[in-house]
Order: sequence, then structure tokens, then C-alpha cells
Amino acid sequence: MEESFYDKQVDKALMGLIKGGVIGGGKRLASEVGSGVKRMLAGGTEPFFRSDLGERYLAHNIISGGSMLWFVTFIANCFTGSLIGWLLPQNYRAIGGFCTAIGWVMSAIVLVAFIKFCGQNVKRLAEFRAERKPYHTKSRGKPRWSPLDEFKIRVGASVVLILFAPVTGIAFVISMGVTSSLVAEQQAAIQTAAHSLQACGVISSSRSSHRPGHDLSIFNRHNNRYSLLRGLVLVSFSSSRLNASTASLNFGGLICRRTS
Repeated sequence: MEESFYDKQVDKALMGLIKGGVIGGGKRLASEVGSGVKRMLAGGTEPFFRSDLGERYLAHNIISGGSMLWFVTFIANCFTGSLIGWLLPQNYRAIGGFCTAIGWVMSAIVLVAFIKFCGQNVKRLAEFRAERKPYHTKSRGKPRWSPLDEFKIRVGASVVLILFAPVTGIAFVISMGVTSSLVAEQQAAIQTAAHSLQACGVISSSRSSHRPGHDLSIFNRHNNRYSLLRGLVLVSFSSSRLNASTASLNFGGLICRRTS
């Protein structure tokens, strides 16, 4: 009976450890996969619309992640076909196949354009370093297009890619959304820090406006303490001199009255 009880306890403890290890490992794996996918999506479309990005903003892992994203979507489009081909009736399969081929070409163009823009950005940063031109390593750079042209490219590329290369188009739209959310979070953090600095500046200015009276009160308080300490030092010094003179008169066991 005791053996069965202990066996049950051991089995229960082992099952708890296995369950905890599986759940913990699954959570860690999901977190790593989620962060990797988010990193791929975050940098997938940024080089299309901005240039002169800092190397810590558009890092090598972002470039490799974006390249992997567009390569995977290219391979996926080779098996999925185009949305137009799915919507066309069976009598128009030839047109659907032609649209699928166009989707392959568009997916390849997206991959090649991403690699090209990233290479231009790396080359541009190398020129900055060679010219000793200062730049911020976490900078988002500058817009590649005008606001109107950028809007047209975003909308047009999204619609065309979804119609001809659905997987690439969906990844393109999701990547733009993830990038916009991260930029919004960054701007919110910057605004929060700016408000905090502004509040600290207001507090310091209000303190400095009351500083003359405050400094005068501090001076008076410390002056009073210094006067009290000086009086105590003088008293103790006088008493020590008195004790020393008495000891010198009493030296050798002779008791003599000290004359004033």
C-alpha cells in the first residue's frame, strides 16, 4: 500500500514536471516564433518607402527577415495561384494561368526590389561613414517618395498584389500595418518622454523662481547652527585649557591653589 502511494506521488510529480516543461517550452517557442514573424513583417515594407535608415533600425536581421518573408511568399504564390484565376469561371482557365504567371513575376519583383533598396541603404550608410558625416544609427531615415506618391504606391501595390499574388499582397498589407503600429508606439513613447521632460522643466523653473528666499532661509538656518557650534567649541576649548592648567599645577602630588 505504501509503495503504491509513493509510486502515485512520484508519477504525479513527474507528470507535473513534464507538463510544466512542455507548456513552458511551448510558450518560449511561441514567443520566439512570434517575435521572428513580427521582425520579418516590421522590416518587410519599410525600405520601399524610406531611405537612409540607420543600421540599428534596419539591422541585418531585419534585412534577412524581410528577404525571407518575400521569398516564402514567392514560393507560396507558385502553388496558390492568383485571386483573379480563382474568381474566373472554368472556361477562362487560360486567363487564370496567365494571371498566375503575372503574380509570380510581381512576387519576384517585390523580392528583388527589397534586396535592391536594402543594398542601396547599406551602401549609403557606408558613404556616410567614409565622409565622416554624422547620422543617427536608429534613424528612420527620410521618405523615399512624396506623400501623394507614397499613398498611391501603397494603395495600388496592395490592390494589384492581392489580385495577382494574394499571399504576397496579404503579407504586404500586414507588414505595413505592423510597421505603422510600431511607429505609433515609438511616437507615443517619445511624446511621453517629452511631456515628462517638460514637467520637470516646469518644476525646476518654479523652484528657481522661489530660490532667492529659499536660499536666504537656508543661509540663516545654517548661520545659526554655525554660531551655536562655534560657541560650544569655544566653551570646550576654555574648559580644556582650564583642566590642563590645573593638571600642571597638581603635577607631582603637590596641591597648590592657583592664583587668578
